[in-house]
Amino acid sequence: MQLSQILSLFGAGIGVVTVVLGIVALATPSWIILAAPPAINSTYSLFQRCNESSVPQLAGIVGCAKLNGFQTPQGLTISGVIIVVLGIASSILLGMLDTNRYIKYVPHFLLVTGPTLILIGVLFYVKNVLANFTAGSTKLDLGYSFILIVITCIIGYISSAYFGFVTGLAEGYYRAGLTSHSHN
Repeated sequence: MQLSQILSLFGAGIGVVTVVLGIVALATPSWIILAAPPAINSTYSLFQRCNESSVPQLAGIVGCAKLNGFQTPQGLTISGVIIVVLGIASSILLGMLDTNRYIKYVPHFLLVTGPTLILIGVLFYVKNVLANFTAGSTKLDLGYSFILIVITCIIGYISSAYFGFVTGLAEGYYRAGLTSHSHN
């Protein structure tokens, strides 16, 4: 097994962490928690808002509702995670194959594009949550799902840098004539 293939497999571990964090963040319900004590607590996921209140007069707003007007952040975030999955998969596949060296740059494009879409989606999400929440005295806490998706972006960029290093190393071996074909 060539060094670039070994490094690609090692990079797959980083990629799996990125993908798992992204999927968990998309699927879990605690992105942002807004509290206006003692009246109401609102927990936002990517797709719904759930309200809790201990004030009997606010019983009509307690429960969960679908988020309207959040299609842009939802689409960008989901697309970003899918593109990261494609970038990781193509990095592993192309790292294991002895293919055209220029095609190996495609995963890097995907691994930069995916996290960028996630980050833009997250920023739109925060803007929409703040615009959606009722006026009044509020306290903003970031939920664990929101933190996971930001970490996903960061690790996605690290994955891209790692696979860029692996591709550059393989390119150096290629230019130096140290490929497996020159050992025959």
